[in-house]
Amino acid sequence: MKNGFASNSVFAESKYLFGQRLSARNYDDLTACRDVGEIASYLKSRTAYSDFFTGISASAMHRGPLENLLKDSLETRSAKLIRYEMSVGKKFYRYFIMQSDIKHLLACVRLLSSGSGEKYIFTMNGFFSRHSELDLKSLAYVTTYRELLHTVRGTVYHDLLAEFEEGFPNPRSNLDIEARLYRLFYRTLREMAEQESRGGGREEILEVLRLQADMRFIVTAYRLIKMLGAGESYLRNFYYPELTHFTEKQADALLSSDGPDEFLRRLGESYYGKSFRRFPAQYIEGTADRILYEWHRKTITYSTNPTVVMLCYIYLAGNEVNNIIHIVEGVRYGFYPEKIQSMLIGAAD
Repeated sequence: MKNGFASNSVFAESKYLFGQRLSARNYDDLTACRDVGEIASYLKSRTAYSDFFTGISASAMHRGPLENLLKDSLETRSAKLIRYEMSVGKKFYRYFIMQSDIKHLLACVRLLSSGSGEKYIFTMNGFFSRHSELDLKSLAYVTTYRELLHTVRGTVYHDLLAEFEEGFPNPRSNLDIEARLYRLFYRTLREMAEQESRGGGREEILEVLRLQADMRFIVTAYRLIKMLGAGESYLRNFYYPELTHFTEKQADALLSSDGPDEFLRRLGESYYGKSFRRFPAQYIEGTADRILYEWHRKTITYSTNPTVVMLCYIYLAGNEVNNIIHIVEGVRYGFYPEKIQSMLIGAAD
């Protein structure tokens, strides 16, 4: 009974929060703002973000503090939903913890490989910090790769990162480490989904993961082929065969593409061909983001699986935060509202 109540709470709260999303009118008003302070004031007085501005003078806010507030609001809302998920003994909350861990690890690795000598400045919601395997305070003082390994000792990330110590940094260190971390991420999530779910519920969770993994692969592979001329053996590091809609034949064709144009042609003949033709964009990331948005937007409306609805809401809330950040940047650079609107995903829904 308690488990059922908590699951229903996840579902109901996710739906409630989704109902508080920005409207098309809100987006029109925001893109018409003249400066960052006006955007912050509007969010404080006219939207569901108002609670996060308590005690803050919105009209005096600058870009950095506003972006941090928006990101913190996303983590706070996510943490609230994840607590419900944890209360029924589900382990899928690890999705968000690992996602946060990987973000911080990659940021630290990039800083180390740059040789700038700067310290890594981290921010993390208290909930995520308490449940993370990482000691983020120690991570902030890391200045060498050896120190990074010492800091992550005893975590699931240590042995993986240790493989890259020799020769670090090299021109592909960051890419190689990112590929391995996300392989661990998707493998772990697939195992959790199969252990915790049954029948249609399990398949629906796996569908979320397949779509996200495939979009990450598509964007990364295209960029690597276009920018580095990467070949099949290297591209396989970024492909997740345990979570994909591609057939083996389709995957092999994409991985062996001779240049970016051939990759796009073969993508058009694959499982996602229709979707990429439906949402053409100047950059492949734009199309992939639109496909992800449309799937999560549709699924949150029709799914009855509390975990899936939670995953969809948090994805869509993240998209909304990204939209607001794009608006802030557009207003700062003096773009016309129409130009800013073209940079947003889902603003007209």
